[in-house]
Amino acid sequence: MPDSGVVLVMDDEDFIREIAGEMLLDAGFTYAGAADGEEAVRLVKSSLASPEGERISVAVLDLTVPTGMGGLEAAGILRELAPDIRLVASSGFCNDPAMSNPQENGFDASIRKPYRQDEFIALLKKML
Repeated sequence: MPDSGVVLVMDDEDFIREIAGEMLLDAGFTYAGAADGEEAVRLVKSSLASPEGERISVAVLDLTVPTGMGGLEAAGILRELAPDIRLVASSGFCNDPAMSNPQENGFDASIRKPYRQDEFIALLKKML
């Protein structure tokens, strides 16, 4: 069973959030989804008032959101709001600098889409 905390998956594509949510729930994680950075920031803000085990501990952030705030901008805001949050850069494009050097871009790790369940869950267990 994973350690306490909620995993937030921010992606502008509904089906990616749905698939990621199913993977997380199947592995015993608590899951929250956001369509863009603004929604991710709101969810993390509101979770800060929750008991420790119910707060968002890890946020998987899609770097490219054409219609809203993307993961890089959201990561900066989230890091200020919740300094202990673990941030994972997510993208289908491997040429983004945040994917190859996540620590230099404000993230703790990166994962490429489409997610492979074993890699996705192993990374999140490591983050918690």
